[in-house]
Amino acid sequence: MSESVDELLRRVDRALEDYAHADQTTRTVESLTNLEKELSPYVDEVSEVITGFGALDQVGWPADRPSTRALAAACRQAAVLVRENKSGPPDLPRTLRGISAVVKAATVTARDAWREFIDASMPGLDSLNNLAEMLSQMGADRLQATKLRQGVTDLRILARRLPDESGPDQVAEAVAVIRAARAALLGDSDAESDEVRHFMDAVARGGAHVRLLTPGVRDWMRRRGIEHSFKFVAGQPASD
Repeated sequence: MSESVDELLRRVDRALEDYAHADQTTRTVESLTNLEKELSPYVDEVSEVITGFGALDQVGWPADRPSTRALAAACRQAAVLVRENKSGPPDLPRTLRGISAVVKAATVTARDAWREFIDASMPGLDSLNNLAEMLSQMGADRLQATKLRQGVTDLRILARRLPDESGPDQVAEAVAVIRAARAALLGDSDAESDEVRHFMDAVARGGAHVRLLTPGVRDWMRRRGIEHSFKFVAGQPASD
């Protein structure tokens, strides 16, 4: 009987040790899982920002990257403490706040730089819808006017978000559509299109100076039969 009791006690002892080890492992896994839950949203956001900066590099547009070495080191140390002590570091909330601040700053920097790149790729973007509307009222090609508006819409949508890998190609495509539609609406030759574009851009912004009414612009008006669609008004042009 005593041997049976002794064997039973040894089995219970082994079971308790196994339970303690399993419980310790479970706590470690739970701590790491909780840490991952707290960090994973930032990992996704950082990935998007990195992709955005990559798109800016692709088009050669400068943008300052925030320093993240200290935060990366803090995250690695947090993981070490979890594995060693079976619990998260006491300063983890501070580390998470630092990560959040860096991610937000980097997102704003990348998005602002991307918007600046789009503005530089298509100067005068804000006046193009007014230009399309005016030309439509003057009897211009409706299909080209629609293409012009769509290109403007596409660029504005792209400017409101961080770019992905296809962002530069999407911008190039939208800019090509706008330029082709504007050339079709304003003039056949590059020189003529440039003169007319400057004149019509100024009109769309609120009024063109008389000096922009060049012989090329007047000839364009005559050929399109829209000489009477404009009028002279005394005063300072809104675009000046």
